[in-house]
Amino acid sequence: MKRSIAFFFALTMIISCAALAAPRHGRLTPAQKNKIEQRVRALNQAQRIEARQAYQAKLVRLRRNVAASNLTARRRELIEAEIDRLEFELELLEAKQAVAAPVVQPSPVMRPAPPALQPKPVPKPPVRAMRHRSPQIGLSLGYAAGLPAIQAEARFHDVFDMVRTSFRIGATYAQGEDTDKVMRKHALLAVDGMYRLNPPHSQGFRSYVGGGLNYDVYTTGQKSGAMGYQLFYGVEAGPANSGQTFFEIGYGTIKTGFSPDNTGLMAMIGYKF
Repeated sequence: MKRSIAFFFALTMIISCAALAAPRHGRLTPAQKNKIEQRVRALNQAQRIEARQAYQAKLVRLRRNVAASNLTARRRELIEAEIDRLEFELELLEAKQAVAAPVVQPSPVMRPAPPALQPKPVPKPPVRAMRHRSPQIGLSLGYAAGLPAIQAEARFHDVFDMVRTSFRIGATYAQGEDTDKVMRKHALLAVDGMYRLNPPHSQGFRSYVGGGLNYDVYTTGQKSGAMGYQLFYGVEAGPANSGQTFFEIGYGTIKTGFSPDNTGLMAMIGYKF
């Protein structure tokens, strides 16, 4: 008899411990579990996260309520059934979350590339405009106021730093008959100003215009003359830093002051160094 009582008591304790150790939602029926699983599968990722948070908060409240001592047996039974359902649904939600959550690899830290070293700009040497070599000594021959003539000259360029301007001092010897058929010799001093129409570095022919005054320093009979003039157009060829061949054509006059004036063509060809 005593053995029977001890065996019954031991069996009762084992069953009670097994019941306590088993999950509470194990008492849910297969139909209830199937319905809960369908509901969980219908939720998207965001809805599952929101449901988990809500169910966890609700479980805290229900477990606090079931611990109260003033509950009726029916009320306690309903709360425990709700707890079973929530725990089962939470397990499903956590399982789905674990499958759906991708493994996020930490992105490598992208460090900005060091700025490329920029070479310091090399200062360019100041650009100087090409200029004619100055002064230039030249020699030419041709006609002055219609008389055969030869001239030596000195040209100075960019006078007072005025670009494209030139100043010339020339000594001219001319010989010929005047309108009275008198053969005369003339030693002239000429001063001319010129403006170059092309910069010195231009290729090919460069042109210029000019004009000035001449003075008949000596004429036949050892007499001084008077002041005359000349106007001309000229072209030159050759590099600015070397010699140039030039040709000038225009109109001029030589005055003695006591005899007929010599007036006519001015045409000179020469070379300046």
